[in-house]
Amino acid sequence: SLTYYLKSAELNPTDPNTWNNIGLIYEYDFEDYKNALKYYNKAIELDSTYITSFTNIAAIYVDKLEDHDKALEYYNKAIEIEPDNSETYSDRGDFFQVSIEDYDKAIIDYKKAIELDPNFAAAYNNLGNIQKHLDKIADAEKNYIKAITIRPKFAAAYNNLGNLLKGS
Repeated sequence: SLTYYLKSAELNPTDPNTWNNIGLIYEYDFEDYKNALKYYNKAIELDSTYITSFTNIAAIYVDKLEDHDKALEYYNKAIEIEPDNSETYSDRGDFFQVSIEDYDKAIIDYKKAIELDPNFAAAYNNLGNIQKHLDKIADAEKNYIKAITIRPKFAAAYNNLGNLLKGS
């Protein structure tokens, strides 16, 4: 698929989506993070509001390069560009929860994601995970049930709810 993306870039070099897709190939198929970052940044050069590349860069800094300061910088830029994007708040919430274990900030971001999209089942589920970790069992249960109500086939939420209740 890289061959076709490169041909697309040759024919339409100003399309940030194509450069982002090339970055994805380098990131996931080749595990070449330096080139992935190069192509994500190329997409941003072409469209400074292309938040997909900002969040892809943040994810590389979190998952592969373990540079939390850089990751947070890119998550913050994405939110600055699109402050009404629930997915980006959820992504940053995941970062706060999993990568640096700042549960207070993660809760704020998940609640903001839910405020922006009241049907965001994953945000309810992730909020429930933090609440379980903080021994706020009733709140966790409520959020797992809300996630399941929104998305009845959300297996992870059922699993989390089962794990929560098996100890009670």
